[in-house]
Amino acid sequence: MRFEGPSPQFADLHGALWDTRGLDVRDWTDRLSFLELEALRYLNRPARVREWLAGRMLVKHLFLGRGASSTSKPPSTAWRIRRLRSHDLNQFPRQLSRLVEVQRGELAAARPQRVLFRGKRTPYSVSLTHRGQTVSACIDRSCGLGVDLEESIARRPPFYRFNYTPTERAWVESTARAGGLDRNWLFTLLWTLKEAWLKSGSSRLQSIWDLARLQVAPEGRWQPWSACRDSLGAVFSSFQATISEPDQRVSVQAAVTATSSRILSILTSHEKEVFP
Repeated sequence: MRFEGPSPQFADLHGALWDTRGLDVRDWTDRLSFLELEALRYLNRPARVREWLAGRMLVKHLFLGRGASSTSKPPSTAWRIRRLRSHDLNQFPRQLSRLVEVQRGELAAARPQRVLFRGKRTPYSVSLTHRGQTVSACIDRSCGLGVDLEESIARRPPFYRFNYTPTERAWVESTARAGGLDRNWLFTLLWTLKEAWLKSGSSRLQSIWDLARLQVAPEGRWQPWSACRDSLGAVFSSFQATISEPDQRVSVQAAVTATSSRILSILTSHEKEVFP
């Protein structure tokens, strides 16, 4: 993985991608804590079980992989995201994996989740996303962390009018003409940034039904096509953006990796302007 453009200024972010095809739930339940096993019992759909389990396995691996058995250790400065395979996730002992859990926030869609170690909260926020067979997880000391993965598909015109502001639609039109990009792909890019923002816990909005009240504006001369490769995660293109809500405007740092059909966006906020 390498970056195009300026390096993102995430404090201590670690991320991973996992293609879960062939995942057998029975191979991983011995790495779950008692509370996680209880939560697993209430998941009925097989696809949801695999997504939930894969996300927890990634978080456990990322947290233990940075040597963070103690929250007092100073953060590293390296930012990375890796594509993992099943054998990578067997690196740490099962007993140690069971000590790492994901604590949900007050509202699943609008509050950040936290990493727990030995039942105690750590400074690490968690953001999870999945699409198809791919699951991704990121952990970071920043409280405003969000990640989202989406497929680029065509929508009916009312969808764009309802979920995007006039400024966003104008940005898509001008960027599509400048770079020869598909408009549906650009709208999907904005959608991933909006969803990642909602997941970060920094938004005052709480639902995807509020997306029309949320505006994303990439700053500078960022070129979205620099994020596209044949493989997701091969390269990240980073940029700054401004996110506007009815009562606040926030500067965020974002990094995007994409193919012609899928987009993964990660963002974190670092300053806020609140309107009176």
